[in-house]
Amino acid sequence: MGRLGHGQLSQATRAIKWREKKAIADAAWLSDNRESFMALPDIKSSDAVGVFKLPPDPEPAGPADPPPSFPQEYHCSSCKSPVGLSEKSCPICEKGLNWEGLAG
Repeated sequence: MGRLGHGQLSQATRAIKWREKKAIADAAWLSDNRESFMALPDIKSSDAVGVFKLPPDPEPAGPADPPPSFPQEYHCSSCKSPVGLSEKSCPICEKGLNWEGLAG
């Protein structure tokens, strides 16, 4: 309660009284709980707060297995039927095949 649209506090009588009551209540709560804020645990450690150690890196697992080899399949660009490397045209739609872009 008490803030206007541009961030200023409202100067209405009701808003001023509400802020005064809230300040008194907050002060009373702080005076009752002051010891819990003031008492810090007795920390005696060589480690800095917030610092942790990372686990060591895992050992390398030796040579990796080669990926399984699958026979390379080529398909016609228009009808998507499988074609072999030796074919000059698609056996289904009889479109000419262009093998020039194939690296190998």
